[in-house]
Amino acid sequence: MNRFCRPHRHLVENIYSATSEQTAQLCVDYIEQAIGKCELFFIEVPLEQYVEVVRAVERHEIACQSIIRQGAFTYNQVRHVAEAGNIHHLHINDEGRIYFTDEDISMSTAIAFAQSKWNGAERYEAVENSVYTGLMIIGEPFAQEVVGAETSLKNEASQSQLKKLITTTKQKTLTVKNSCLYVNNCIKTGAFISDMLTPEKIDCLVKEQLSPVQLFKTTAKTATSMLGGLIGILIGVSVGLFILNVSTAVMTIIGGIMGLISGSRLASTISRKILAWFIPAETLRMLKIFKQQLNVSSEEFLLSKLELKQAMHDFSTLHDLRAQFQRMASSANAEELAKQLIESELTRIVRLRMYLQVPVNHEMYEVLETLSTTKKKGAVA
Repeated sequence: MNRFCRPHRHLVENIYSATSEQTAQLCVDYIEQAIGKCELFFIEVPLEQYVEVVRAVERHEIACQSIIRQGAFTYNQVRHVAEAGNIHHLHINDEGRIYFTDEDISMSTAIAFAQSKWNGAERYEAVENSVYTGLMIIGEPFAQEVVGAETSLKNEASQSQLKKLITTTKQKTLTVKNSCLYVNNCIKTGAFISDMLTPEKIDCLVKEQLSPVQLFKTTAKTATSMLGGLIGILIGVSVGLFILNVSTAVMTIIGGIMGLISGSRLASTISRKILAWFIPAETLRMLKIFKQQLNVSSEEFLLSKLELKQAMHDFSTLHDLRAQFQRMASSANAEELAKQLIESELTRIVRLRMYLQVPVNHEMYEVLETLSTTKKKGAVA
């Protein structure tokens, strides 16, 4: 029985399995079936599995570096998208294999398009991002496949048009590749996505929205109010006693009001120390674990800025995080409990994303045609 969803009839076969061992075996099977049946093909594998997959396939004495290409997204990133079910024809089976049915598009090209749309891009801009991703991963053959599928090759005029597009696109492809962001020589996930949340931006937002003061603001306000009032009274009494010719009682009241203002300012500068008194150190340690896991999960779920803000709002309003942190502190695996809570919330959020149809060949052709005739400013946003 053929282990693939359909016979080879397109440029890229997406092989996204849960482990690099499974992906490598499927690659070997596919290459053995496909060699000799077509002139050119590529296999796209998850970003983080690429090195191990290539090594495993080469042990079968198959030269595969020119065939197997590193995707722009990790397996888990694509898995979460597939499980949410908001891309047409994208599926995941019981064994964890992620695949398209009735679509001849690479996984990275499709996910780059979808992430752009979920980040608020117009469709044409999202298609542009998907085309850039295709050029980055596959290169010139990607452009050839798109143009060839759009153009009839039965007459010389069409052949001439194809050659012109490919020639002018080839240099632009190099420009696109040179403009990409790389991390340890690996493709940086979502390099072309407009308004993409980088790990640094995620960390900054999480620290801002899930600080101890934000999460425990009721406790913090009570504590600072109590201390501010106390400081205010003490300062006020001292000021009142040094003003002459007015009754001590009146000036103590006036001084107390002045002191409350000064005390409030002083209290705001030491709110963190107050929180240390009112919030157990173990709870703060659980908050740190929670934030670290939220950073990881936000990247795995490819959250947009709005989605991340919504998640943090929901965590602070819909969940009793102090109670959750107490559970984490008393468990044998605090990290796993944090992951379960976070992924449950993020799964709910990503299922609300707009349902998308992936770009058709004609849309990508229009982008390539524009790319081959106009100079893109900076090539990559």
